Amino acid sequence: MAVAVFNLFPVFARKFPNRVRVGYMDNTGKTVIAPRFSQGFAFQSGLAPVCQDDRWQYIDPSGKPAFAGDFAYAETFSECRAHVVTAPEKYGFIDVEGRMVIAAKYRWASPFQEGRALAYSGEYAGFVDPSGAEIIPFKFEAGYGFSEGIAAVKKLGKWGYIDRFGDVAIPFQLDQMFASPFKGGLAVIKSQNGLEGFIDRTGAMAIPARFDFTYGFTEGLASVQVDGRFGYIDPAGEFAIPPRFDRAYPFSEGLAAVQLGINKPLIGFIDRTGEFAISPRFGLAFRFHDGLCWTETDRTCGYINHQGEYVWKCPKLETNMLLRL
Repeated sequence: MAVAVFNLFPVFARKFPNRVRVGYMDNTGKTVIAPRFSQGFAFQSGLAPVCQDDRWQYIDPSGKPAFAGDFAYAETFSECRAHVVTAPEKYGFIDVEGRMVIAAKYRWASPFQEGRALAYSGEYAGFVDPSGAEIIPFKFEAGYGFSEGIAAVKKLGKWGYIDRFGDVAIPFQLDQMFASPFKGGLAVIKSQNGLEGFIDRTGAMAIPARFDFTYGFTEGLASVQVDGRFGYIDPAGEFAIPPRFDRAYPFSEGLAAVQLGINKPLIGFIDRTGEFAISPRFGLAFRFHDGLCWTETDRTCGYINHQGEYVWKCPKLETNMLLRL
Protein backbone atom coordinates (compact mmCIF):
# COMPACT_ATOMS: atom_id res chain seq x y z
CA MET A 1 0.00 0.00 0.00
CA ALA A 2 1.41 3.39 -0.96
CA VAL A 3 1.47 5.84 1.93
CA ALA A 4 1.09 9.55 1.18
CA VAL A 5 2.93 11.84 3.54
CA PHE A 6 -0.23 13.70 4.49
CA ASN A 7 -2.05 10.53 5.59
CA LEU A 8 -0.76 10.69 9.14
CA PHE A 9 -2.94 9.89 12.13
CA PRO A 10 -2.56 10.93 15.79
CA VAL A 11 -1.40 8.16 18.14
CA PHE A 12 -1.07 8.26 21.90
CA ALA A 13 1.25 7.04 24.63
CA ARG A 14 1.28 7.56 28.38
CA LYS A 15 4.67 8.85 29.48
CA PHE A 16 3.71 9.49 33.08
CA PRO A 17 0.56 8.72 35.12
CA ASN A 18 -2.36 10.73 33.71
CA ARG A 19 -0.06 12.38 31.16
CA VAL A 20 -0.72 11.43 27.55
CA ARG A 21 1.52 12.36 24.66
CA VAL A 22 0.57 12.58 20.98
CA GLY A 23 2.56 11.34 17.99
CA TYR A 24 1.66 10.27 14.45
CA MET A 25 1.47 7.06 12.45
CA ASP A 26 0.98 6.36 8.73
CA ASN A 27 -2.01 4.43 7.43
CA THR A 28 -0.22 1.09 7.81
CA GLY A 29 0.06 1.61 11.58
CA LYS A 30 3.77 2.46 11.60
CA THR A 31 4.66 5.24 14.05
CA VAL A 32 6.58 7.89 12.10
CA ILE A 33 6.58 10.70 14.70
CA ALA A 34 7.14 9.53 18.26
CA PRO A 35 4.57 10.71 20.85
CA ARG A 36 5.92 13.84 22.50
CA PHE A 37 3.26 16.54 22.10
CA SER A 38 0.56 17.42 24.62
CA GLN A 39 -1.99 17.88 21.80
CA GLY A 40 -2.06 17.45 18.05
CA PHE A 41 -4.52 17.60 15.19
CA ALA A 42 -4.61 16.03 11.74
CA PHE A 43 -2.23 16.69 8.88
CA GLN A 44 -3.60 18.81 6.06
CA SER A 45 -1.60 20.39 3.25
CA GLY A 46 1.37 18.41 4.60
CA LEU A 47 1.35 20.18 7.99
CA ALA A 48 -0.14 19.50 11.44
CA PRO A 49 -0.70 21.81 14.42
CA VAL A 50 0.78 20.50 17.67
CA CYS A 51 1.01 21.87 21.19
CA GLN A 52 3.93 21.86 23.64
CA ASP A 53 4.12 23.91 26.84
CA ASP A 54 0.79 25.59 26.01
CA ARG A 55 2.13 26.97 22.71
CA TRP A 56 1.14 25.78 19.25
CA GLN A 57 3.27 25.34 16.16
CA TYR A 58 3.16 23.41 12.88
CA ILE A 59 5.23 20.35 12.06
CA ASP A 60 6.04 18.63 8.77
CA PRO A 61 5.76 14.84 8.20
CA SER A 62 9.23 14.33 9.69
CA GLY A 63 8.08 15.89 12.97
CA LYS A 64 10.26 18.99 12.57
CA PRO A 65 8.90 22.56 12.86
CA ALA A 66 7.60 23.62 9.47
CA PHE A 67 8.43 27.28 10.03
CA ALA A 68 9.39 29.66 12.81
CA GLY A 69 6.79 31.13 15.15
CA ASP A 70 4.23 29.85 17.58
CA PHE A 71 0.67 30.67 18.57
CA ALA A 72 -1.74 30.61 21.49
CA TYR A 73 -3.87 28.21 19.42
CA ALA A 74 -3.66 26.75 15.92
CA GLU A 75 -6.02 24.79 13.66
CA THR A 76 -5.62 22.41 10.75
CA PHE A 77 -5.22 23.79 7.25
CA SER A 78 -8.19 24.09 4.93
CA GLU A 79 -7.81 25.39 1.39
CA CYS A 80 -4.17 26.30 2.17
CA ARG A 81 -5.20 28.58 5.04
CA ALA A 82 -5.22 27.91 8.78
CA HIS A 83 -6.74 30.11 11.44
CA VAL A 84 -4.54 30.83 14.43
CA VAL A 85 -4.92 32.73 17.66
CA THR A 86 -2.45 35.37 18.76
CA ALA A 87 -2.50 37.37 21.98
CA PRO A 88 -4.81 38.87 23.06
CA GLU A 89 -7.02 36.10 21.70
CA LYS A 90 -7.54 37.42 18.20
CA TYR A 91 -8.03 35.16 15.18
CA GLY A 92 -6.17 35.49 11.90
CA PHE A 93 -5.00 33.22 9.07
CA ILE A 94 -1.62 31.97 7.92
CA ASP A 95 -0.60 30.29 4.66
CA VAL A 96 1.41 27.06 4.35
CA GLU A 97 4.66 29.06 4.56
CA GLY A 98 3.65 30.42 7.96
CA ARG A 99 3.03 33.95 6.71
CA MET A 100 0.17 35.88 8.33
CA VAL A 101 -1.97 36.56 5.28
CA ILE A 102 -5.08 37.74 7.13
CA ALA A 103 -4.42 39.93 10.15
CA ALA A 104 -5.31 38.56 13.59
CA LYS A 105 -8.17 40.94 14.34
CA TYR A 106 -11.28 38.76 14.58
CA ARG A 107 -13.10 37.61 17.69
CA TRP A 108 -13.58 34.15 16.16
CA ALA A 109 -13.09 32.50 12.79
CA SER A 110 -13.88 29.20 11.07
CA PRO A 111 -11.90 27.24 8.46
CA PHE A 112 -12.12 28.20 4.79
CA GLN A 113 -14.84 26.44 2.85
CA GLU A 114 -15.42 27.09 -0.84
CA GLY A 115 -13.19 30.14 -0.82
CA ARG A 116 -14.85 31.85 2.15
CA ALA A 117 -14.23 31.83 5.90
CA LEU A 118 -16.78 32.87 8.48
CA ALA A 119 -15.46 35.38 11.01
CA TYR A 120 -16.85 37.53 13.81
CA SER A 121 -15.91 41.18 14.18
CA GLY A 122 -17.40 42.40 17.46
CA GLU A 123 -20.90 40.95 17.72
CA TYR A 124 -21.50 40.41 14.01
CA ALA A 125 -20.53 37.75 11.51
CA GLY A 126 -19.35 38.09 7.94
CA PHE A 127 -17.05 36.35 5.47
CA VAL A 128 -13.51 36.91 4.24
CA ASP A 129 -11.82 35.58 1.11
CA PRO A 130 -8.30 34.04 1.03
CA SER A 131 -6.69 37.47 0.52
CA GLY A 132 -8.38 38.82 3.65
CA ALA A 133 -10.93 40.96 1.81
CA GLU A 134 -14.18 41.19 3.78
CA ILE A 135 -16.14 39.94 0.82
CA ILE A 136 -19.50 39.70 2.66
CA PRO A 137 -20.16 42.50 5.20
CA PHE A 138 -20.25 41.83 8.94
CA LYS A 139 -23.97 42.28 9.52
CA PHE A 140 -25.27 38.85 10.60
CA GLU A 141 -26.07 37.65 14.11
CA ALA A 142 -24.64 34.19 13.40
CA GLY A 143 -23.61 31.98 10.52
CA TYR A 144 -22.12 28.73 9.27
CA GLY A 145 -19.56 27.94 6.58
CA PHE A 146 -20.35 27.55 2.90
CA SER A 147 -21.54 24.23 1.52
CA GLU A 148 -22.73 23.61 -2.05
CA GLY A 149 -22.42 27.31 -2.86
CA ILE A 150 -24.56 28.77 -0.07
CA ALA A 151 -24.23 29.47 3.65
CA ALA A 152 -26.73 29.75 6.48
CA VAL A 153 -26.78 33.13 8.24
CA LYS A 154 -29.04 34.68 10.87
CA LYS A 155 -30.57 38.15 10.63
CA LEU A 156 -33.22 39.75 12.84
CA GLY A 157 -33.67 36.46 14.67
CA LYS A 158 -34.37 34.31 11.59
CA TRP A 159 -32.17 32.08 9.47
CA GLY A 160 -31.76 32.26 5.72
CA TYR A 161 -29.09 31.40 3.15
CA ILE A 162 -26.79 33.58 1.07
CA ASP A 163 -24.58 32.88 -1.94
CA ARG A 164 -20.80 33.43 -2.12
CA PHE A 165 -21.28 37.14 -2.85
CA GLY A 166 -23.76 37.81 -0.07
CA ASP A 167 -26.95 37.81 -2.14
CA VAL A 168 -29.97 36.14 -0.55
CA ALA A 169 -30.48 32.62 -1.88
CA ILE A 170 -33.23 31.57 0.57
CA PRO A 171 -35.16 34.29 2.43
CA PHE A 172 -34.77 34.82 6.17
CA GLN A 173 -37.77 32.77 7.21
CA LEU A 174 -36.50 29.94 9.42
CA ASP A 175 -37.37 30.55 13.07
CA GLN A 176 -35.18 27.98 14.84
CA MET A 177 -32.09 27.62 17.00
CA PHE A 178 -29.74 26.69 14.15
CA ALA A 179 -29.63 26.09 10.40
CA SER A 180 -27.73 23.22 8.85
CA PRO A 181 -25.45 23.21 5.79
CA PHE A 182 -26.73 21.82 2.50
CA LYS A 183 -25.66 18.29 1.66
CA GLY A 184 -26.82 16.62 -1.53
CA GLY A 185 -29.08 19.60 -2.27
CA LEU A 186 -30.97 19.29 1.03
CA ALA A 187 -30.69 20.96 4.45
CA VAL A 188 -32.21 20.01 7.81
CA ILE A 189 -34.94 22.24 9.29
CA LYS A 190 -36.84 21.97 12.56
CA SER A 191 -40.61 22.58 12.52
CA GLN A 192 -42.55 24.36 15.25
CA ASN A 193 -43.61 21.01 16.72
CA GLY A 194 -39.94 20.05 17.13
CA LEU A 195 -39.79 17.47 14.34
CA GLU A 196 -37.12 17.68 11.65
CA GLY A 197 -37.30 17.51 7.88
CA PHE A 198 -35.48 18.84 4.82
CA ILE A 199 -35.74 21.84 2.51
CA ASP A 200 -34.34 22.15 -1.00
CA ARG A 201 -32.25 25.01 -2.40
CA THR A 202 -35.36 27.10 -3.10
CA GLY A 203 -36.39 26.90 0.56
CA ALA A 204 -39.34 24.62 -0.24
CA MET A 205 -40.06 21.60 1.95
CA ALA A 206 -38.58 18.58 0.14
CA ILE A 207 -39.03 15.94 2.87
CA PRO A 208 -41.76 16.65 5.47
CA ALA A 209 -40.74 17.22 9.08
CA ARG A 210 -41.59 13.86 10.62
CA PHE A 211 -38.32 12.81 12.26
CA ASP A 212 -37.32 13.17 15.90
CA PHE A 213 -33.71 13.84 14.85
CA THR A 214 -31.41 13.62 11.87
CA TYR A 215 -27.70 14.09 11.18
CA GLY A 216 -28.43 15.10 7.59
CA PHE A 217 -27.29 13.51 4.34
CA THR A 218 -23.86 12.05 3.68
CA GLU A 219 -23.04 9.82 0.73
CA GLY A 220 -26.67 9.90 -0.39
CA LEU A 221 -28.26 8.65 2.83
CA ALA A 222 -29.43 10.40 6.00
CA SER A 223 -29.60 8.89 9.48
CA VAL A 224 -32.99 9.69 11.02
CA GLN A 225 -34.76 8.84 14.27
CA VAL A 226 -38.41 7.81 14.39
CA ASP A 227 -40.13 6.65 17.59
CA GLY A 228 -36.78 6.20 19.30
CA ARG A 229 -35.19 4.07 16.57
CA PHE A 230 -32.68 5.05 13.89
CA GLY A 231 -32.57 4.16 10.23
CA TYR A 232 -31.56 5.76 6.93
CA ILE A 233 -33.60 7.53 4.27
CA ASP A 234 -32.78 8.34 0.64
CA PRO A 235 -33.20 11.84 -0.92
CA ALA A 236 -36.84 11.02 -1.74
CA GLY A 237 -37.54 10.55 1.98
CA GLU A 238 -38.05 6.80 1.69
CA PHE A 239 -36.35 4.38 4.09
CA ALA A 240 -33.39 2.70 2.44
CA ILE A 241 -32.48 1.04 5.75
CA PRO A 242 -35.39 0.55 8.19
CA PRO A 243 -35.21 2.12 11.67
CA ARG A 244 -33.86 -0.70 13.81
CA PHE A 245 -30.83 0.79 15.60
CA ASP A 246 -30.54 2.54 18.95
CA ARG A 247 -28.24 5.09 17.30
CA ALA A 248 -27.00 5.51 13.76
CA TYR A 249 -24.29 7.86 12.55
CA PRO A 250 -23.46 9.35 9.13
CA PHE A 251 -21.85 7.27 6.39
CA SER A 252 -18.17 7.71 5.59
CA GLU A 253 -16.25 5.77 2.97
CA GLY A 254 -19.26 3.50 2.43
CA LEU A 255 -19.70 2.48 6.08
CA ALA A 256 -21.71 3.87 8.99
CA ALA A 257 -21.35 3.31 12.72
CA VAL A 258 -24.54 2.05 14.37
CA GLN A 259 -25.27 1.31 18.00
CA LEU A 260 -27.18 -1.58 19.52
CA GLY A 261 -28.25 -1.32 23.15
CA ILE A 262 -28.55 1.60 25.58
CA ASN A 263 -27.10 0.61 28.96
CA LYS A 264 -24.12 -1.29 27.54
CA PRO A 265 -24.10 -0.16 23.92
CA LEU A 266 -22.05 -1.89 21.26
CA ILE A 267 -21.12 -0.16 18.01
CA GLY A 268 -20.47 -1.84 14.68
CA PHE A 269 -20.48 -0.72 11.04
CA ILE A 270 -23.05 -1.36 8.35
CA ASP A 271 -22.78 -1.02 4.58
CA ARG A 272 -25.30 0.75 2.35
CA THR A 273 -27.58 -2.32 2.30
CA GLY A 274 -27.88 -2.20 6.10
CA GLU A 275 -25.87 -5.39 6.61
CA PHE A 276 -23.09 -5.47 9.16
CA ALA A 277 -19.66 -5.18 7.56
CA ILE A 278 -17.96 -4.98 10.98
CA SER A 279 -19.73 -6.69 13.88
CA PRO A 280 -20.79 -4.64 16.94
CA ARG A 281 -18.02 -4.81 19.50
CA PHE A 282 -16.89 -1.25 20.19
CA GLY A 283 -17.95 1.13 22.92
CA LEU A 284 -16.96 4.19 20.90
CA ALA A 285 -16.29 4.74 17.22
CA PHE A 286 -15.79 7.68 14.90
CA ARG A 287 -16.02 8.01 11.14
CA PHE A 288 -13.64 6.52 8.58
CA HIS A 289 -10.97 8.81 7.20
CA ASP A 290 -8.36 7.77 4.62
CA GLY A 291 -9.27 4.13 5.22
CA LEU A 292 -9.08 4.08 9.03
CA CYS A 293 -11.41 4.73 11.96
CA TRP A 294 -10.68 5.37 15.65
CA THR A 295 -12.46 2.94 18.00
CA GLU A 296 -12.49 2.12 21.71
CA THR A 297 -13.49 -0.88 23.81
CA ASP A 298 -13.38 -1.39 27.58
CA ARG A 299 -9.69 -2.26 27.37
CA THR A 300 -8.38 -1.21 23.97
CA CYS A 301 -8.31 1.80 21.70
CA GLY A 302 -6.88 2.18 18.23
CA TYR A 303 -7.48 2.40 14.49
CA ILE A 304 -9.30 -0.23 12.46
CA ASN A 305 -9.47 -0.66 8.68
CA HIS A 306 -12.56 -1.40 6.58
CA GLN A 307 -12.32 -5.08 7.50
CA GLY A 308 -12.49 -4.26 11.22
CA GLU A 309 -8.86 -5.24 11.77
CA TYR A 310 -6.59 -3.15 13.98
CA VAL A 311 -3.67 -1.52 12.22
CA TRP A 312 -2.60 0.15 15.49
CA LYS A 313 -3.86 -0.29 19.04
CA CYS A 314 -2.88 0.24 22.66
CA PRO A 315 -4.43 -0.20 26.10
CA LYS A 316 -7.29 2.22 26.57
CA LEU A 317 -6.10 5.66 27.62
CA GLU A 318 -8.19 7.70 30.03
CA THR A 319 -7.80 11.15 28.54
CA ASN A 320 -9.98 14.19 28.11
CA MET A 321 -8.36 14.93 24.78
CA LEU A 322 -10.73 15.12 21.84
CA LEU A 323 -9.66 13.01 18.89
CA ARG A 324 -10.63 14.75 15.68
CA LEU A 325 -10.47 13.06 12.31
